[in-house]
Parts: sequence; C-alpha cells; structure tokens
Amino acid sequence: MGGEPLLRPQLVHKACYYAAKKGFWIYMPTNARLLRPDLIDRLADAGVAIFNFAVDAVDEKPGLPKALSPVRKYFDYLVRKQYKYGYAVFFNINICRNNMDDVKQLTEIAREHGIATDYHLNESPMIEQVTSSTTTPMTHSFTRRTGREWTNWLIG
Repeated sequence: MGGEPLLRPQLVHKACYYAAKKGFWIYMPTNARLLRPDLIDRLADAGVAIFNFAVDAVDEKPGLPKALSPVRKYFDYLVRKQYKYGYAVFFNINICRNNMDDVKQLTEIAREHGIATDYHLNESPMIEQVTSSTTTPMTHSFTRRTGREWTNWLIG
C-alpha cells in the first residue's frame, strides 16, 4: 500500500460505488487530510465498509506527518456517522522510537471512541538498548516483546 486514494475523490467515489454494487467489500486507507464530511457521506453512501485511518501522532511533530490534531474534526465526524452508515473505523498506527507516548494516547483515544487499532513496528529489530551510567537513561526501553506483552504495555 501507499499513496492517498482521496487525492482523486470523484474517481474513488465512482470506483467504490461500482465495486460495492458488484458485491465487493470496500476498504478505504487514508491519512484523512482530505476526508471532509461531505466526502465521508458520499463514500459511505457508495458502500465503503471500513476506513483505515492512518495516524502516528496526536499532534504534528517533525518526522511524524500523520497527526490526529489537524484532522480531529474529520475523525469525530467519521466516528459519529459510522453507525448511521454501517462502516467501521480503525486507527492504523506505526510504532517508532519517536512516538511511543503518542501510541499510548492514540490507543486510549481509540478505546474511548470504540474503534479498533492496528499496529506496525517501524524500527530495526527491537533489541535492548544499553545506556552508560554517565548518560541520561532512555525514556523507553526497547526490548523484544511478544504480542501479548505489547498489548499489555499499550493498554496498561
């Protein structure tokens, strides 16, 4: 996957409508920068089944272009309308060294809104990092974790 399908909203709407009428299950990956309420309504009417909302941080930060705050009103609208239209929403979150606190916050926001989360590790192999006694200890310890350990860490 890659790219933002909503760069061509009319084409995406037509493709979704046609595919849904043919019985296809429509999955819409987006960073939501272009996901205005009128487009949400049009895509939902066309038959989109699920919105994959790619987000990596709560607020904009260098190196993390997919922040929730600039598109928060679109997210709120999307979640509010999901039961009217029958689609589902989930956060697609990349876990990186520079967004560990954001991952926890985004997970909490998802839980508060009753939506699912999907996580991707975007790092070199997660091996324990050692700091010397003369340096400031790292905020986060990177160690190998099982799926259950990650889940426990995320939801505390």
